[in-house]
Amino acid sequence: MLEVTYWEPTDTVDSHNPMKYVNEKFIKVTLNGTVEDKIKLDSVQLTIRQLIHQKDTTLGIEFTFTNNAKYSSVVRLFNLCKIEGARTYLNHENKLWVFNVSFSPTSLPNTPNPNSYIEL
Repeated sequence: MLEVTYWEPTDTVDSHNPMKYVNEKFIKVTLNGTVEDKIKLDSVQLTIRQLIHQKDTTLGIEFTFTNNAKYSSVVRLFNLCKIEGARTYLNHENKLWVFNVSFSPTSLPNTPNPNSYIEL
């Protein structure tokens, strides 16, 4: 069993918004409900594995689910994040981001690093 908690932007203060960590360095993947989604998800597993071993906390992956994307792809993506030990992944509306930084619920350090928590 995998417990999933969805992020709601209205529950966080703007200064502690995890979206400020999404940037142009993020790998962009679109899942649209075609057979290509399986191929994309197969390759993403390795990408997530490589991501979590990087020291650069500005890296990440942004997934976009089109209206035709399959729910099974969303579930598989959550499972891949858990299997590969992704520190932080966040789903909101039609997006899911895998961050190379950890979020924790109390404060925000000035400079994130892979061994620190960014607290919301």
